[in-house]
Amino acid sequence: MNFGLHFPSELSIENLDAYIKRVFEHQNIVSSNVFHDFLGINWSGKDLKFLQSLPDFMQIVIPQLYRAPDFAPEPPVFTSELDSITTEETPFEVYVYLMAFRSQVNLQEYLQFFSSFLDTYPGFAGLEDNSDVQPEDVSCSVPPHFNLTYVHYLPGGYLNGHTARISYLGKSKFNFLDEARLKEWLTVLHGDKNPKRILDIGTGPGFSAFVLAEMFPEAEVIAVDLDSDKRPAAKTNCSNCKASILQATADANGNVCMKCKIQY
Repeated sequence: MNFGLHFPSELSIENLDAYIKRVFEHQNIVSSNVFHDFLGINWSGKDLKFLQSLPDFMQIVIPQLYRAPDFAPEPPVFTSELDSITTEETPFEVYVYLMAFRSQVNLQEYLQFFSSFLDTYPGFAGLEDNSDVQPEDVSCSVPPHFNLTYVHYLPGGYLNGHTARISYLGKSKFNFLDEARLKEWLTVLHGDKNPKRILDIGTGPGFSAFVLAEMFPEAEVIAVDLDSDKRPAAKTNCSNCKASILQATADANGNVCMKCKIQY
């Protein structure tokens, strides 16, 4: 990458500064792919919309339509559950999700990398005896396949608490987690109704439940999900409403459901 620009023979801050300025003004360097990849440290990925429209999706799956850096940005480090939910999505996390859609020939290798990264997130383990999500005097055995199934590229299936943050961040990628789009369609389908009680089954981080609670403030919204690890995300997701756990139940197969009451 010399391009006729010779490194200063006399080392000084002034000479180095002048050299870097010449580099940044050289069009052959600035427009090169090598330099583009080097500048991946400044890449945010905020221009990617993932699954919000067909053209957006094409940019995700066709590398020629969107050139991402060859080198991943710096990974984030979270030491508390609250920080892992409230902190804005980092460029590394956008990059990781992008690579998930592009890892067609090395998917297993990618999933191993993704799993090792997610293990650095807080685990949202809850109480050791699960008494906060499990009825008293009820023993619940989780089916083994629940911990083996990948859900939206997330290792550990629905029962891996380390995926709580990355699942929460899906609101910027999936239409069914986009609160504005949810409200638009729910208004079209049910806006003329006046429900007194709403049951939201499979609420996950609670996006749909909070939209329903906002649309129908007089209604009691009960949000249910098999994954108790999503509770912190659900509570943090809403700044002007109350989310409280009313009850946790288990069926005959030992599947535990959390139930939250959402009130504005």
